[in-house]
Amino acid sequence: MGTFPRSAPSPGMAAARRGHVFILESHVAGNLWLVTDHNSGGGRSRLHVRSISGYAIVNPHGGAP
Repeated sequence: MGTFPRSAPSPGMAAARRGHVFILESHVAGNLWLVTDHNSGGGRSRLHVRSISGYAIVNPHGGAP
């Protein structure tokens, strides 16, 4: 996923796959996370629960503290 290092799922990390990226906010259960999704369709941004199955979890800060 570009130059961003892989990471374990945690708040502030990004979930990415071809054509879609969202930011993890808080863990709900299993693979479900409350996320900030700025590419939610229809030009909308929203906060909602999504599964992270099939997504690469990356550090959007590039490993910086």
